[in-house]
Amino acid sequence: MEKIKTFVVTVIVIITVILIYSLSKSWLYFEKGVELNEEPQTTETLVKESPKDTLSENSRVVWTNYLYYPTDLLREAGGFGPDEVMNHAKNITFVNLNTGKVTKLFEQKVYILDYFLGEFRKKIKKNDEVLKESLDIGNRMLIFAMKIDTNKDGFLNNKDLIQIFIYSAQDEKLDEILPQGYFFERLLLNTRKNLLVCIVKKQPDPKSKVEEFKSAIYTYDVVTKKGTIIQGE
Repeated sequence: MEKIKTFVVTVIVIITVILIYSLSKSWLYFEKGVELNEEPQTTETLVKESPKDTLSENSRVVWTNYLYYPTDLLREAGGFGPDEVMNHAKNITFVNLNTGKVTKLFEQKVYILDYFLGEFRKKIKKNDEVLKESLDIGNRMLIFAMKIDTNKDGFLNNKDLIQIFIYSAQDEKLDEILPQGYFFERLLLNTRKNLLVCIVKKQPDPKSKVEEFKSAIYTYDVVTKKGTIIQGE
């Protein structure tokens, strides 16, 4: 009996340690993000870690003809997409399986807060009611990321304002879809095919007397690539 108790306690301790490590790692990544001005490391102070095989671990075939994999993927609960999982990454690479062409989506430093494919249906439970939600912008990837250090702290992280990007593998084109000065707040689902709708807010000009703008509705047609700002009352 004593051995069983010892075994159970040992298992609980191991699980607790693993959870604490995972949560602390996620929190550190989420807080620190991507440093913009990294100081060069000398060979004396550099601590090498075993490189992760992201292609082997996290690659996925989509739309029959393409494969993609994220760089430095870290997952945690939350997110805007179908799985309610937030996918943090430092870049995403696409491979055309027919031509062999490899495309890294972002050429400059970026902090990817979340990403997912642009077509899904899911069920959520809210106040004891089951709701169906969906999005259909075709064979495209929707990416929520920070490329601008909006709070000027030297890092791209969760404290910066969020931009929205859409990648079309067929066109091999990454588009930033929000108007200049506007940033993402909330994604709205159940829209018609090829229409993306979200709540956005304009960042005030530091030189302006306006302290804060009101939130607005933004609609974007992924086919015509036309966006419209709709101001509320």
